[in-house]
Amino acid sequence: MVAHKLGDMVLLALALTGMTSASAPSRQIQLRSVFAPRIDRTDLGASGRYELYLSNHGNAAARLSSLTVRGSAGAGILLRLAAADLRASLALDRSGCDVKSGMLLPGGECVIYIDAALPRSRAMQELSNVLEYSDGDRLSRVEIRLRPLDQPGPSLGPPLGSGTWIAVHSPDWPRGHRRFFYRGKGKDILPGRFAIDFIKVSADGAINCGDVDKPANAIGYGNPVLAVAEGRIVAVRRGVSESTTISGNGRHDLATAAGNYVVLALGRGRYATYQHLRPGSIRVRNGETVRLGAIIGELGFTGDSTGPHLHLDVSNSIEPMTGEGLPFKFSSFTLLGSWRLALDAPFDQIEKYDRYVRGVSQFDTHQGVKGLEFPRVMVVVSDDEARGFMFAYDKLFGAKEKSKTDLDNEAAGKETTVDRTRRLFYVTCSRAEKSLAVVYYAAQPAQARDAMIRQAWFDADEIELIA
Repeated sequence: MVAHKLGDMVLLALALTGMTSASAPSRQIQLRSVFAPRIDRTDLGASGRYELYLSNHGNAAARLSSLTVRGSAGAGILLRLAAADLRASLALDRSGCDVKSGMLLPGGECVIYIDAALPRSRAMQELSNVLEYSDGDRLSRVEIRLRPLDQPGPSLGPPLGSGTWIAVHSPDWPRGHRRFFYRGKGKDILPGRFAIDFIKVSADGAINCGDVDKPANAIGYGNPVLAVAEGRIVAVRRGVSESTTISGNGRHDLATAAGNYVVLALGRGRYATYQHLRPGSIRVRNGETVRLGAIIGELGFTGDSTGPHLHLDVSNSIEPMTGEGLPFKFSSFTLLGSWRLALDAPFDQIEKYDRYVRGVSQFDTHQGVKGLEFPRVMVVVSDDEARGFMFAYDKLFGAKEKSKTDLDNEAAGKETTVDRTRRLFYVTCSRAEKSLAVVYYAAQPAQARDAMIRQAWFDADEIELIA
């Protein structure tokens, strides 16, 4: 094991370990991180957001199989991306990486975007990231351990005045802020890692009135933009003109992509950047100190923009698009409806929900819904109580091989014993609101435990054998 210190990040690189039939470790894939993971803590929970860089130094293509993130201090598995989810988490603009197939070609590189839910009240000293991949008939893995920075982000005041605003951000959008790298100082930087676009809506949900192609007809156009904290103005850009139509707004170079902007110093090397401000609206000067809530400009449509909105991000640079994006939170806000949850949900989750409500999901039951929920639930399972072939927990957990009938039914697309058992297990376990305990009677407890860990049902420290 070799330790390297890169700025504020300590990186522990472990050699690749061969699995299955490999007789020697494979050293084909290299895994690295260039910016320390930031732990983002809000009233809604905690998450670790960072990027992993993969490069193929071998002479054969590698198929990416899965990624597992584990936490320290007994936190267990925080995130597991199977093949399809892993492909959805890859950057789209990398050479030598086929996102659709998950193949990393020789000499190719790619980026994996990580968003792992963390225990809200537990300190996290280390994050273990294990990537599994195959080259030919050999399955291998590489691990990198990262020490995250658990520093609270700045608490900001409102960037805009009264009204109803859509706060647009989703880490899963292939072309969203989270996925858009810039090149600076010889490395990739991600200033929009936590960026938010604000769009104003009317009482009936409209975002414009009149001709939708005219920027001035946007509901939020010209609204005052406010200082989110008391601080000093450290950068101002004026003079970027505005297209008279939304459809006519062409591409901008890097110097004008942010449009007219203002940068406010927040202290401790953090800077809030306001982008796309209306021409002639900026009221502050470089070097001026402003108070919380002071008007600094107006919402506009300058620079690279698909419609009038305010772009707000916090980074470690005084110039837009040249620093790493940092987490922040607002001191108060009112969440209306469920737009945030819908926008944050990956498409595969929406697709699975659609299958569930249509009654074609693998978790569908005769009850339609799972039933009442309780704070603490204990689920007791035993194949001895199955009374025939209806349920088989040994097969579900991997402690017993599937029968020929099971395999034949799977091949024919028919329901199997494992399907029925999975649905019943889901119905019972999903009733727990806070605490869940599973008591599993197995003929061979040690073998059952190993199978459950191998198939990632539970982590090793979550299982206790009782004679």
